[in-house]
Amino acid sequence: MKHWTVWMVAIACVAMACGEDETPTTPGGEAPLQQLTRTSDDQERYPSWSPDGTRIVCSKRPFPGSVGDDLVVIPASGGAATPLTTGGGYDLWPAWSPDGTGIAFQSLAAGPPHIFTVSAAGGAPLQVTTALGFYTYPSWSNDSQQIAYSHRPSGGVAHIWRILATGGTATQVSTGSVDHLMPDWSPDGMQFACVVDTAGSWDIAVVPASGGAGAVIVNDPADDWEPSWSPDGMLIAFTSDRSGNRDVWIVPAAGGPAAQITDDPASDGNPAWSPDGKWIAFYSERSGNGDIYKFRVR
Repeated sequence: MKHWTVWMVAIACVAMACGEDETPTTPGGEAPLQQLTRTSDDQERYPSWSPDGTRIVCSKRPFPGSVGDDLVVIPASGGAATPLTTGGGYDLWPAWSPDGTGIAFQSLAAGPPHIFTVSAAGGAPLQVTTALGFYTYPSWSNDSQQIAYSHRPSGGVAHIWRILATGGTATQVSTGSVDHLMPDWSPDGMQFACVVDTAGSWDIAVVPASGGAGAVIVNDPADDWEPSWSPDGMLIAFTSDRSGNRDVWIVPAAGGPAAQITDDPASDGNPAWSPDGKWIAFYSERSGNGDIYKFRVR
């Protein structure tokens, strides 16, 4: 943990202090901040890494303000995007399975948002959830057998549920009278990080995967959302507007002081850890358009 903290702070300080002509590098010779997509008329968001760390799946909108998103896959080093889904069905929040074979996502292709999966090699998507309600923010179990998601019945409270990746009967996980959104399954499979409504603001909580009440670990008057576990389970990245702008932050999974990772006048969000825990991919509007970047934190 000490090694991570020193390295993160040093790189963050250097990156913010250097101008465009003075790009700092990591010990491996790489720039700590890298732009991965560079299209002038598209918008890429919601990154998720492949288990081998070589690719990233994300949602791609043909141009800002247009209708519909599809999933594309880009090299983790940047480069051309390969289409994965087509049809502009608002395919959002992709999550790559730990075994590398499938990608879960939410889509409006069937009307209200439901959870679908598609082979990482492409093909026809499979609808996983079918009952009435709104199904969003999928996350895989560490054995790739189950998918967790937020489910809001019509007029009701949103809770975390889990279901077999092939569909079937779902099991409710979270309880209580407040919304539980954006679940992210911990690497050991024992907990979910999620977003809860606390006194009018969104905060980060941890809920047992076996079910029951959770514990808030990030509580701030500002909004905090989009939690993402580090691969070693020690840290949680999240998006927050506590600085007066939308940026990426990190907090120990056990709770404690949060550290700001990005600091740009443009909006940053959608953090996703690389499988080796060295990088965080995220969405940013700092280029004047919505693009995927990655920042080295270790």
